[in-house]
Amino acid sequence: MASGGKTLSGLVKSIHDLRSKTNSEYSFIRRTLRKYAGSHSKLLDVGCGYSRFYSLIRSQAYEYVGIDSNPKTVEHNRGLGRNVILPEDIASLDGHFDVVLFSHVIEHLDYPSLISFFDQYLGKLRSGGIAIILTPLYHRGFYDDFDHVKPYNPGALRQLLCGSTKQLQPISIRGAYKETDLWLKRDPFWHSYHKSKLDHLGALAFAVVSIISFGCIGKLTGYGMVLTRTS
Repeated sequence: MASGGKTLSGLVKSIHDLRSKTNSEYSFIRRTLRKYAGSHSKLLDVGCGYSRFYSLIRSQAYEYVGIDSNPKTVEHNRGLGRNVILPEDIASLDGHFDVVLFSHVIEHLDYPSLISFFDQYLGKLRSGGIAIILTPLYHRGFYDDFDHVKPYNPGALRQLLCGSTKQLQPISIRGAYKETDLWLKRDPFWHSYHKSKLDHLGALAFAVVSIISFGCIGKLTGYGMVLTRTS
């Protein structure tokens, strides 16, 4: 019985690993960097946490700097030899970056905080550089993360950063931006990180369909947006 359970768990893990290589956030980041960022670019990972994209970024010879507000995660990253700093140390960064990555950060901020947040970190992006934003859309598991504040859909970011509409409330964010790319994240079934991998077995058929379709079939749960700073 135990052996059967391990086999089952291994099968589900293999499916998850395969899905992660098929039109996933990892493949989106890899594709975006190759397409829009030059070799040996400088990348700033804002709200990096445990730097889950670190190996991918460094494998493409990019210079990596991470920023996180949690001293424990900063200490963890530094223990692994990664260049990660606290927000109060941002003034110590020299020059500008070719890429600024916001991965699952903006949904933790309310609207006024997001404006000042973008202004601070997009100020570190050079003209012609790209900002990459990964964020969830609203779905029934969105508020399973207790400090999720609100989802921001692509249209909202276009208003905020690309001037797609005129807002009565003044918006002060350094630089001008244009939308360069948009990737839609689809899951074959809703899931929560609170559940074990075995809980996903019941949706095995849907996972296979998602893989065969290269991630084009499934429930829309998030997106990745690429913005180019034009000035």
